[in-house]
Amino acid sequence: MIKALIFDMDGVLIDSEPIYKKLNAKLFNQLGFSLTDEEYSQFVGTTDEKMLSELRERFSLNKTVTEMNAMRETIHMDFFKSAELTPMDDLHELLEWAKMSGLKLAVASSTDEKFVLLILEKIGVIDCFHTIVCGNHIRHSKPAPDIFLKAARNLELPPNQCIVIEDSANGVKAGKSAGMYVIGFQSDDGVQDLSDSGRLIHSLNQAKQVIKECL
Repeated sequence: MIKALIFDMDGVLIDSEPIYKKLNAKLFNQLGFSLTDEEYSQFVGTTDEKMLSELRERFSLNKTVTEMNAMRETIHMDFFKSAELTPMDDLHELLEWAKMSGLKLAVASSTDEKFVLLILEKIGVIDCFHTIVCGNHIRHSKPAPDIFLKAARNLELPPNQCIVIEDSANGVKAGKSAGMYVIGFQSDDGVQDLSDSGRLIHSLNQAKQVIKECL
């Protein structure tokens, strides 16, 4: 029996992936390289530290991961502090319905905690969740299952009583590895391969019907 919903944040609660892509392109330009859309898509859903570590090795960069991450945080924080952010369509309705249905709610995002809390606050949903697990809270990032398993532990529920809503291939793999039912949220770009998810949706309104079938 399903008792909890665990949401990825970027691309699920907020359409932030295009924002990150643009901001990271600015960072990559400062570091002296660029990535194709296909190359960049491989890092969607993973932590920034993992991405920067792999890019440092690939391009033989002379800056440390810590230095590059500090550059990234400055670029991102400058944007998010002043940006007006909009939640994904139908998000508030889905969260309210889930709450009325007695489901526990969690966020499991590979993004660093400072950005997760800032974004959730700006889109008005930070108080909706029983637990919020971020990329800096776990050792192994998606596609490893660590972040979802930690969310389930925090909710005091077994993994098989949790549904994950994810928009990245890495996230889908992580949710399945954790032993959870995964709903794949396919964005308009369709770059991410979500074929391993239990069901595929194109809006959060569709998610409600899938969840009802699992209750």
